[in-house]
Amino acid sequence: MLPARNQESVMPGRLRPFAPFARLPADQLILAAGRTLLKRFRDGDVLLPRGSRDAADFFLLEGRVSLLDADGNSRLIASGTPEAANPLSPLRPSLFEVRALGPVACAKVARDDIEVLRGVALRLSNAPPSAAPEPDATIGLFDSLEADIAAERLKLPSLPDHALRVRAAIADANCDARRIADLLAADPAVAAKILKIANSPLCRGATAVNSLREAVNRIGLFTVGELVVCFSLKDLFKTSAPGLRERFGELVIEAVRVGAAANVVAARVRGVGGEQALVAGLLSNIGDYVVLERLASQPSLLADASRLERALAQHGPRIGALVCRHWQLGDDVVEAVARAHDWGHQADGAPSLAEVVLCARYHALLSLQKTAQLVKSAEIPALRVLGETLTPQVSVEIIRESRARVEALQQALG
Repeated sequence: MLPARNQESVMPGRLRPFAPFARLPADQLILAAGRTLLKRFRDGDVLLPRGSRDAADFFLLEGRVSLLDADGNSRLIASGTPEAANPLSPLRPSLFEVRALGPVACAKVARDDIEVLRGVALRLSNAPPSAAPEPDATIGLFDSLEADIAAERLKLPSLPDHALRVRAAIADANCDARRIADLLAADPAVAAKILKIANSPLCRGATAVNSLREAVNRIGLFTVGELVVCFSLKDLFKTSAPGLRERFGELVIEAVRVGAAANVVAARVRGVGGEQALVAGLLSNIGDYVVLERLASQPSLLADASRLERALAQHGPRIGALVCRHWQLGDDVVEAVARAHDWGHQADGAPSLAEVVLCARYHALLSLQKTAQLVKSAEIPALRVLGETLTPQVSVEIIRESRARVEALQQALG
């Protein structure tokens, strides 16, 4: 079985027509899709230079490409045709230059993974016949979830009225701290949480604040609006299923650790605000809540930890990004949530909020001793935000500085 690695990926059904995936069982196909990158190219872009030793294969999902050999001979391949059932120019070094003819979409899969998949298919084809297994109802559940996402009919959670009013007021160009303070005062529980945050190590105030107006000024209008969203999560996701309650609790603990660590990391990074990093960290696994609610009708899946984690890895980040876009939290937060599990992500140019959240998640998982979910630090480009070399001492300092923030967040989130 392929090891897990989180990626924003191609839907499993789109891989089925290609030869390496055609005979895979559904669970292996889902896992393989989680390791597949969707790559898009414009007219004239070179997907694969001649002589390339690229360690990945390209499968043509959409569009047409030309394959040009060393003698100047070329041939066309169009998506959906028999010629497109195999990788484009599969030999290494590549015998062809592969160039896009118009817009092109490809699935990019590591060649090592392809070999594993071929081995799985071969073992299945040589296995002696056995009694037909009972159908796995969860596969249909996954397929329907993917279909709902693709058709943009996935039912996303709506914010409570109070949170909507606060965010609507903040969107008004004439809004000021006094108006937001008046709105916050209408919900004493939320008002108390905002005051706790304003007086916590998260905001590093020199003096204590006693009024909501001062708290809003210290935290910032937009960050207050996003924090109100975070405070609403407890009311948005409620369940009577004991197994789900426990898993929801684990997600909250992890989100608090990521948010606290993001606040600490942002303080070391120029150009990324600590309060925005805090919010993006708190929301980094919000998609998992939606997936869990969708799967609540499948007790067998909830009892199977490995399949449950695969479902969360497959769907959680993308759904989380949809939720944040639905709530109009801004492109930076949307990207940070979408990339929060993508260890290979690296932004171009200046450090990004997404990289800060990835760096925070790395340290949060360390502090929770969830090392099985980690990859080697050298394989996480986002750690560059902490300087050229991440030493164990720096990691220890980040985890230690996060502790006070964790306590403040736990009190504020209730």
